[in-house]
Amino acid sequence: HVQASPEWLPVRPFWREFGEHGPRVVSVDVPMTYPPEKFNGVEICGWMTYDSIGNQVKPVSYPKDEIVQLRNQSGLQPVSIDCDRSGVQTVKSLLRLRDQVVLATQNTARLAEVLMTREDWGLFLVAFASTHRAGHKLWDLSGTIGRSSAGDRKEFSHALRDVYAECDKAVGQLVKAAGEEADILVFSLRGMRANNGRSFTMRRLLDSVNIAPSKPATRPSAGYRTFKRMRDLGAVWLPLAFPPSSLAWELGRKLHDTRNSRRIPPKSHASAFTLVSCLNGYIRINLIGREKGGRVE
Repeated sequence: HVQASPEWLPVRPFWREFGEHGPRVVSVDVPMTYPPEKFNGVEICGWMTYDSIGNQVKPVSYPKDEIVQLRNQSGLQPVSIDCDRSGVQTVKSLLRLRDQVVLATQNTARLAEVLMTREDWGLFLVAFASTHRAGHKLWDLSGTIGRSSAGDRKEFSHALRDVYAECDKAVGQLVKAAGEEADILVFSLRGMRANNGRSFTMRRLLDSVNIAPSKPATRPSAGYRTFKRMRDLGAVWLPLAFPPSSLAWELGRKLHDTRNSRRIPPKSHASAFTLVSCLNGYIRINLIGREKGGRVE
């Protein structure tokens, strides 16, 4: 596959085109953007959104040291959202996701307020990815699996509304910080509906017709299981126990990224394979000359 890059997909956010004589811009976590570049303003990318382009695995900023200053001076750092997993989830895990997303919304609002009051700006942009994350997962019980208690189901019934309410509160907080002279525009990028996607089953479907036979599952070694437990513990506790930007904190973030990375299995033995997707299931034929180790002419 080809990783999106400015050479392959030359798109540039409009606010980076203003130049030194245009309005000074502050942009916070706007999705579908490449990492920041030099322009007339301040930009934070990948703070909460997972819709960043360019293989970003951690937040980046322009100026480059802006995130370091926010961490050191204001104690701000991204909230880890590790309960958002591919495929259907239990109600209990989705309620934990709701709590994380609510906390991340408060965190993004605080980040935006700090920049809004500290920086000079003519245009201020801020995106809340929480409605996107929550909309995919918390719409209704159709995206859940396993048993759940009556109490959990009742709480789940208003989980999405809880996230929306937190976003409304954040908007009010920023409108107040912007002042009476600012012109405010609030909009939604897209709609949402029940998440009926079951793309995670595609691999199993290919296995069932012997198109992409999987190797028999083997029990991981004791050493690997110990390593995995230590990695998972480090990913959770190191960022909490040590100050931001310290060596131990950075190690925890790297362990977290490694734990949550999704790998596509080797394709050389298959006539077809599935592509990682959100709602739709895609099958790609393993063509000779197009794919590395292709089998089908």
